[in-house]
Amino acid sequence: MIDFWTYTCINCLRTLPYLRDWNAKYASRGLVIVGVHSPEFQFEHDEDNVREAMVRERVTWPVAMDNDFATWRAYENRYWPNKFLIDKDSEIRYNHIGEGAYEETELHIRGYLEEAGFDVSDIPVGGVDVAGEAQQEAAKITREIYAGRGWQRGEYLGNEKPAIGALSTTFIDPGDRVDARFYLQGAWSIDRESVTHSQMTEAFEDYIAIKYEAACVNVIVRPKGMDSFRVLATVDGMPVPAEGRGDDILVDGDGNTYLDIDGPRMYNVIRSQWRP
Repeated sequence: MIDFWTYTCINCLRTLPYLRDWNAKYASRGLVIVGVHSPEFQFEHDEDNVREAMVRERVTWPVAMDNDFATWRAYENRYWPNKFLIDKDSEIRYNHIGEGAYEETELHIRGYLEEAGFDVSDIPVGGVDVAGEAQQEAAKITREIYAGRGWQRGEYLGNEKPAIGALSTTFIDPGDRVDARFYLQGAWSIDRESVTHSQMTEAFEDYIAIKYEAACVNVIVRPKGMDSFRVLATVDGMPVPAEGRGDDILVDGDGNTYLDIDGPRMYNVIRSQWRP
């Protein structure tokens, strides 16, 4: 199995429990998983960041760093994640783009291993139970939102656009927000793939706001230097409710909910039961 992924991609991370399960069940029966890490963000080119992510996400199979996308292009790939299954004769027999089809993929794995002479009849299919995995296909869910100017999908800033080349701009949140846009308040700079807070504040008066429909909200943030820093997290101006706090939400002595940004990665802000 060749698994194209990148460590801040939520769709990739959601597939990892299944890869861990397949690796545990079938590695002794001939399955070899090789991850191909093709970075989406500049900081994902850093080997130390990838190694830390592998430890954090319990990725124990080999991972090749594909920083120049040579392997990506060789497979004519266009997606994160994308899994290719290669049989004993080195032929690509199956691939699956994105999340889902886990049982289908596992059945293909078993079939190709049996063709190679391995007996997998004593191994049950499935068994991974991921909390919140159920998909609400009919429901409206806010799409991924990208900061920065350089994304092919477009620019998702909801404020009035700053002048091109401006080092820093003072933004005013209009307050009237629409879905799938982000809104800045205060002094921020915008580059190709991110927005950066560009002034010191005392009371969290500068912020990023979004209007969303989803059971889960994640954000990718990185420190500019080595020091960690705190980002206050609120819902409708109040602390994140206990029943909706994501895995990375912390609570201080005053009841404020926040993220401790300690490295360049994805942080889980909201994780709640889906309410259509």
